Amino acid sequence: MVKVSSGDFKGAIKDYEKALVSNTDIDVRLYLSMGSAYKHLENWKTSIVCLDKFIKLCPNEAIGYLWRGLVKSRMIKDIDAIKDFSKAIKLDKNCAVAYAHRGSTKGFINDYKGSIEDLNKAIELIPDYAMAYGSRGIAKYRLENFQGALEDFNKAIELDENDAYIYHWRGTAKGNLKDYNGAIEDFNRAIELDTNFTQTYFSRGMIKLYFKDYEGAAEDFSKSPFIFPCL
Repeated sequence: MVKVSSGDFKGAIKDYEKALVSNTDIDVRLYLSMGSAYKHLENWKTSIVCLDKFIKLCPNEAIGYLWRGLVKSRMIKDIDAIKDFSKAIKLDKNCAVAYAHRGSTKGFINDYKGSIEDLNKAIELIPDYAMAYGSRGIAKYRLENFQGALEDFNKAIELDENDAYIYHWRGTAKGNLKDYNGAIEDFNRAIELDTNFTQTYFSRGMIKLYFKDYEGAAEDFSKSPFIFPCL
């Protein structure tokens, strides 16, 4: 546990493997722990193998399906991830994390209304769930409810002021609401928190075009992988 808390996931995996070999009475949760460690190392396939073993031994434990769903969502296996989150919810109807991630994943397959329903439930269970507000804001944005999206992004940032992704989305919502100065401020903050978030450079460049800051826009577009307009 110390190695996991310090971020030494490779060391933790070696310890788990030794424990599996040396103990005749195996603690099945070692498979769960190994699945989590491999997930943090982004070794998705091996993580799935470990979680499959845990689920086979403990088919009525919601956490196994939840964690496997999280890995599958990272593998962009959205439908399979949703099935796992649904199984976790069937086993534990108060699993807010499963509702939140099923809702977020539904957004990836354009089921925005279903996404909002799940995220509403997650927020009902955990009122201060920043990720759920952020994901619900994105779903509302996709449905062109920009004001509703802005309110959710405001709440998400109130709960977690260091999420570059949500500053980006709030800036985008503000742009659609014609609050261009506010959009620039949020894009600046997103870039300050994550200079590699290249999509934000493109979005900020578009707002700079509105202000006829062509030099600034060109600089931002040069840092973005997206095709930019002719200036």
